[in-house]
Amino acid sequence: KMQDEATKRTANDALISKIYAAKLKYFTDDYSKLFNKKERKMMPIINRGTWTRVFSVRSLISRFLEKFKDDEVQILSLGAGLDTNYFDHEENSDQFKEMNVKYFEVDFQDIVINKLSVIKENTSLEKLIFKEESPEYPSEDSLISARYRLIS
Repeated sequence: KMQDEATKRTANDALISKIYAAKLKYFTDDYSKLFNKKERKMMPIINRGTWTRVFSVRSLISRFLEKFKDDEVQILSLGAGLDTNYFDHEENSDQFKEMNVKYFEVDFQDIVINKLSVIKENTSLEKLIFKEESPEYPSEDSLISARYRLIS
């Protein structure tokens, strides 16, 4: 149980690092700050590490999509936390938007419930997820759309 709690805290720690690095223009991320209003100054080495992770994951997703551009693809993010990659790709990647992609995020129930509450409060996030669909929240810890699933 204690190990689970420590693991859960990494979701917020990673998010705070991402918010600060984005503020310093290491990369663009317009969504992380919606999930946490706190800001904490980070050391440059942390900012560079955060940039490395963000750049690596975004590049990996882009290369994967390029390799399978003519196929239906699924992306599974285990321990997704409060990650915003889906929102970034849905808004900024023409390739992502044009493909038949199913993006799955899985995490602990309380992390998912927290993420869902932020999504429900922000129409900009709901529009990226649901487009013209009616929002579907089958339970307190799940969201289902044509392209995105968030589950615990």
